[in-house]
Amino acid sequence: MYRYMVDSGTDPTARVVQYVMGLLERSAAVHGGDPAHRLRTEAKAHSLMLDVDRHHLTPSEFTVNSYIGVCDASGGSGSMHLAAARVADYLSRHERQGSPGLYTRLLGGLLRHGHHAEALATVTTLQHTPLTNHLLNAVLQTARHSRDPSAAFAMYRAVLPASDRRALSDRPLRPSLHTMSILLEVMRETNDFAELDFVLREMKRYRLKGNGVLLNKILSALLVCERRREAQLLRTQMEAKHVVVFDELKRALDT
Repeated sequence: MYRYMVDSGTDPTARVVQYVMGLLERSAAVHGGDPAHRLRTEAKAHSLMLDVDRHHLTPSEFTVNSYIGVCDASGGSGSMHLAAARVADYLSRHERQGSPGLYTRLLGGLLRHGHHAEALATVTTLQHTPLTNHLLNAVLQTARHSRDPSAAFAMYRAVLPASDRRALSDRPLRPSLHTMSILLEVMRETNDFAELDFVLREMKRYRLKGNGVLLNKILSALLVCERRREAQLLRTQMEAKHVVVFDELKRALDT
């Protein structure tokens, strides 16, 4: 219907483009398992963005966000390059400010498709964007996949300084269990656990109670650091609360 409208000489509006892009995003999500359907949906999304240029429209953030979703769902590495270019165009030529949600979605898509350098370049454009927990996690994931993964700790300290003495309820940004999990993954992948005590202090500072996966990561880190007494204590606490301890960690503690 949209294509018939345009071909018959009726100029689309930004609102119409937004609706159609939203439908394409939904279609890509529902039928993403069908390669042929995925390619058709992606081609329609690219064509729709060309219509935006052709008719000198300013796309809404919803449109750009949905376009990122289509490119991400397509699974093609080249598609996310186009999505990143569209976001850059939205920010520069259309002079719009990207929301935390827009950046979070773009960074997630770039990382999923291996565009680590482009994701890192995107992070440098966040100066005036308020951080949310989801965006913070996306930024830390970007640092984790950079040439210097330990930069994730520098980024974390920059936005959540230890000098902040406000009550937890008054702080606009707080880390989550996922945030701590990313930092633990950085240590595991670099085989440098010097920041383990810092992570444990931050969990205590923000009153974060670990889930099974996170607690097993901490237990593994304690074993790597040969802190067996603390590891045994953590294991006892986990078992008392009926939290599953991974078999390989049990064996390491029992030897």
